[in-house]
Amino acid sequence: MSVIINCCIVFFANRISAISKEEFVAKVTNELAYQPCLGGPYLAASGAAIEDNYLAEKLFAILAGEKEKLTRNRMSARLKEIAGGEQALTWPAFLAVLSEA
Repeated sequence: MSVIINCCIVFFANRISAISKEEFVAKVTNELAYQPCLGGPYLAASGAAIEDNYLAEKLFAILAGEKEKLTRNRMSARLKEIAGGEQALTWPAFLAVLSEA
């Protein structure tokens, strides 16, 4: 859950109530610190640069659904839903939801 907490801190700093797709993508690509995923393949921080916005845009669509803005509560609820009731979102669950969308 530390990744969810870190995302909320980065995305919703200064008491911002909601962010747009453009703001979300900018924060993912420029402000979100790299953290190794749970259960996924190892990747050194030096190789973790984001070079394409496609997946960040896709993740926003998964989290926000039909909404134009993403709220902290919506993001937290969707991540917990994707985790299937588990305490943390694992790499296989994350990859599965990205592959479905």
